[in-house]
Amino acid sequence: MAHALSTNTAPDRGTSAFAERNGLDVLNRSLRRHWRKALIATACLSAATITILSLLPPKYSANAYLMVESRPNVVNIQDVAPALTLDVEGLASQVEILRSREIASAVAERLHLTTVPGSRDTKMQIAGGAIVDKIEGWLDRLIKGAPLPPEERVITYLLTNESVRPMGRSRVVEIRFTAGSPQLARNVANAFAEAYIDRQVFEKTKASISAKNWVDGEIIRIRQQVESNEHKLEDFRARSGLLENGNRMLLPYGEIADIDRRLTAAQTEYGAIKARADEVQRLQRAGTLSNALPETIGSPALQALREREARLSIERATLMQQYGPDSVRIQRIEGEMQELKAAIRTELSHIADGLNSEAALSSNEVASLKAAEASAKSRLESSSGESVGLLSLQREVAAGRDLLVTLLRRQNELAAQVSLQTADAQLISPAPLPVQPAFPKMLPMSVLAVFISAILSVAFYLWRDLQERLIRSTEELAALVPYPTLGMLPRFQTTRSVDQLAVMTKDRSRFAEAVKNLYIRIAPPDRPLPRSVVVTSALSGEGKTTTAVSMAMLAASLGRNVVLVDFDTRRPSLHHILRLPLGPGVMEYLSGECSSLNEVIQHPMPNLAVVTAGRGSDFNNVVRTELVENLLKGLTQKFDHVIIDTPPSLAVVDPLIVARLADRVIHVVRWADTTRESVKAAVHLFESVDPRRIGAVLAQVDIERHAADGYGDSIVYHKSLNRYYLG
Repeated sequence: MAHALSTNTAPDRGTSAFAERNGLDVLNRSLRRHWRKALIATACLSAATITILSLLPPKYSANAYLMVESRPNVVNIQDVAPALTLDVEGLASQVEILRSREIASAVAERLHLTTVPGSRDTKMQIAGGAIVDKIEGWLDRLIKGAPLPPEERVITYLLTNESVRPMGRSRVVEIRFTAGSPQLARNVANAFAEAYIDRQVFEKTKASISAKNWVDGEIIRIRQQVESNEHKLEDFRARSGLLENGNRMLLPYGEIADIDRRLTAAQTEYGAIKARADEVQRLQRAGTLSNALPETIGSPALQALREREARLSIERATLMQQYGPDSVRIQRIEGEMQELKAAIRTELSHIADGLNSEAALSSNEVASLKAAEASAKSRLESSSGESVGLLSLQREVAAGRDLLVTLLRRQNELAAQVSLQTADAQLISPAPLPVQPAFPKMLPMSVLAVFISAILSVAFYLWRDLQERLIRSTEELAALVPYPTLGMLPRFQTTRSVDQLAVMTKDRSRFAEAVKNLYIRIAPPDRPLPRSVVVTSALSGEGKTTTAVSMAMLAASLGRNVVLVDFDTRRPSLHHILRLPLGPGVMEYLSGECSSLNEVIQHPMPNLAVVTAGRGSDFNNVVRTELVENLLKGLTQKFDHVIIDTPPSLAVVDPLIVARLADRVIHVVRWADTTRESVKAAVHLFESVDPRRIGAVLAQVDIERHAADGYGDSIVYHKSLNRYYLG
């Protein structure tokens, strides 16, 4: 029955104690118990952290701001150097260009950076620059393999410390660079912006130069062709004998020239109408005007639709950065885009109908003029075939001259564009020289260091308390033992004086009242007196001997006839405390050297008898149950109480022998010293004893520390109760 009670009750109490120890009350007790230590640890950690922060080399951040926008060229030639798109995707592309290795390489070249800028002086102040350099080189070889060339290290350094981001929904881009020097941070941030602008100008100039070179080549080719045609014309005139005025007598010549001019104009107009019609059909299929040519959207309605489409595209791209594709706002934008596409297709359909009609009329006009030209040529050939050849050569020469003039005009435009090219971005705010370091920010980081240090300190002591295995309250003790707890005994100055023990037992001290409470718990007035009481503990030094002597003296002062037995025959101590001879005692009686109890009983005080441990070396007699039982039976017949002081239960088996024969067993546990494992081991030994006959008491309690820890049972030490005690 006792074993069932211990195995079924203890786990439930242990679980309850574990939950209690891991609650907010544990944190509260840790703060109460260790607040001074935690405060000192917080101050030390904070001071160390702030010192380290003050020794770290400062980092400065400089910000430059670019406005990325579409600018018209000085000479508006869209096919040579197209402008930037203004949607979100286009702006994101420009941001990635600013982050590219090409721009970083240009910055390094612009600032003449051949090595990674360092702070060797600062490193030497901290730990020696040479050692730091060796460690950095070793880490680079370990992580990246072979060391990078100096130029690659510079580029990597620039890209690592650069930050580029668009500012909200605007076209402004922030370029931030962080470095150990404020001048370097400012120079690199501005250099990134300038390198980007120079790259744009270079690319647009490169496109213009390429176009100019092509036009120059075409001018040379057309000029040679015109000269060749002029030579052919002169040769033909010389062979045919036709002079400059000779064609006046042939009437069809003027008619053919007029028809030819009209035919060329009609074909040109038809080609333009056809091109516009094809472009309109392409836009109809695409359903968008984002990439429409300017001449295609000459209609005010289409221009309004295109502006609306551009706004919706920018709004959709911006929302896509904040919401998912299933967002309600995104779906609304998609719906408006679909309606807009339908409107665009409808408007383009009307334009296409008109263009098709114009194309049909122009086609008919071209066919009519071709027929008229063929008729005129037929009539001219019948009159003079040589005149027709002359006119053909003249037209080729005139056409070549017109094309040459056009190319020369284009050449002049391109030359002007090459020298006057502008970028699609401007530096609206150069990076100023930073005054305050971006890292470390001493004030906020110091506050954060203090806060984190406080958390770490509290967490450390809380963890240590959670890991602690010592018993600090009757609640924790009750959760470990399968029998009731009998209270607490306060700590007092250890003494071997019986006079002081007698005084502390009789006066109005806390210890005296606690001993009285313990005695009342094991000997209630309404129940029969326990004739034999065993006082034991798991380990030595837990206060069992003091408890046994105090209880015996208290019972004797109450008029009980009490005998105190020192059953700790291996390390006896009662004879020292009570100033009595060691023997004869328990050992002599159990060995048979003393046949009468009167031979071993001593009377140091009124109503108090003592049986010391005695002298002997045969400790096997102590474990002979019949001998021990005879001793206890004889003593219980002569005295009201037999209080037995035993050795530690984990040391020898003697306490278990006596506990099975006694009426009550007091298990003494030392406060804040005995471990939970020791208590569990002792409980396991007493499984064969009825737990209703056992009680646990927490001894040597530091009342001030216990009250400060905030345990529930510390209420008995409330300061308002001090008036009831003396000393």
